[in-house]
Amino acid sequence: MRVVTFLYAGFLFFGTIGCSEQLSTEVTPTDQMAEVSVEADATPDEERMYGLFVYMADAAVFEGCSSGRRYPVAMEAGYLELERAYLEQRTQPGEPLLVIIRARVEKRPPMEGDGELDTIVVEGFEAAFPGELCSGE
Repeated sequence: MRVVTFLYAGFLFFGTIGCSEQLSTEVTPTDQMAEVSVEADATPDEERMYGLFVYMADAAVFEGCSSGRRYPVAMEAGYLELERAYLEQRTQPGEPLLVIIRARVEKRPPMEGDGELDTIVVEGFEAAFPGELCSGE
């Protein structure tokens, strides 16, 4: 699989602790991404996140490219658009798909056990890059 880094003019670095995925300023063009227009329209509670998304067996997980941190993904708000893109663009079940999303992190109870987990709540799907991995992979 090819490796890609991204440059998007006007990107803001959002400082949510442990979750921000700042995009690289280096550009490696690929035929899939050519010119993806992403506008800085996230609300103050949202941020743009860049990472690998996997949906399998009614569970969704997002792994941030720069942090390597894995988060469960809530199946609400703008989630359905992300799931549809995943199902259309992956080539096999369980395959990670590199995506850019607008999302926020909320504390939610885990599927099992006590306590709370940082959970991604997708507000909007921006772009997907099938066959790509995070930089450095």
